Amino acid sequence: MYVNGRIVQLRDLFIRACRNHNGELWALIPRKVDVWFKLCEDVFFSPSVLALKSAMLKEFFDHDEYKALSMDGTVRVAFNLRGQANYRASEATRDQAALPDSKALRRVFAVRGRTGAVVFQVLIKSEETHVIADALASALCPLYRQQTLILAVDNPSQKLLCTMCSIFPNLKFLVLDPIHIVIVYLACFFKKSTAGSTVLRVIMHK
Repeated sequence: MYVNGRIVQLRDLFIRACRNHNGELWALIPRKVDVWFKLCEDVFFSPSVLALKSAMLKEFFDHDEYKALSMDGTVRVAFNLRGQANYRASEATRDQAALPDSKALRRVFAVRGRTGAVVFQVLIKSEETHVIADALASALCPLYRQQTLILAVDNPSQKLLCTMCSIFPNLKFLVLDPIHIVIVYLACFFKKSTAGSTVLRVIMHK
């Protein structure tokens, strides 16, 4: 968190802290990035951190964070995942990769709560309805999903609404998320400034 998750800078930070306290073990700090990644993975999945995560999710629930959820997926972050070909490559190239197209995870799927806090994030294969439904059902416990009344997505549809209602039993509304409301509105007017866009900026506090 200190250096935005950059492992090389994190190592330098540890070494500086050790030497400032006259520590003699700073030379044992690993230099290779792949070793750091393994250490971080052990930390992130340690019992104490998992317990902290569960406590945070319970805190979200106690403060009605799950009442309004916003879902979105992006492919840009997943471009550099090793073992799978670029999604723009030919079908033959994608299937010949170490991770064939049927197993490739190409999207980072994030779910934000009522205040904008990220309550869930995972890699998924695609943004198809059944893929999103499986991810949500496995990540959010039934008690938390009962709190959800509003779900904002980038492409609402009747099929998605029916599927989400089976996962979120108290769901009332499926709406276009606020970011895409602005994008769609500006696209309708060829990104020209209008009286409506001025009012929209006021509503969005932009």
